[in-house]
Amino acid sequence: MVSEKLQKLLGKGKKVKIGEVEIEIKPLKIADLDLWVGLSDPKEQGKVLKNLTLKTLKDAFPEDSEEDISQISMEYFEEISKAIIEVNGLKKNME
Repeated sequence: MVSEKLQKLLGKGKKVKIGEVEIEIKPLKIADLDLWVGLSDPKEQGKVLKNLTLKTLKDAFPEDSEEDISQISMEYFEEISKAIIEVNGLKKNME
């Protein structure tokens, strides 16, 4: 059971509409820090962004396989990316 104090530090998800589908984007956690390794390396950025996106979408679609999730059309990538940035509080760090 999570303490009341710790509960206040847990991220809150947000329902967003991607295309015609409403999903809940859940924030990444400290346990997911390893997914960020390499983000500043131009050679690794694509792989890092893909892993962050797949992790977030797997949390939103737990019943679907990673292989199925990876088939989502690139036309939704910008919307998904913006939602991930917003839910994880990264927007304020980018301004």
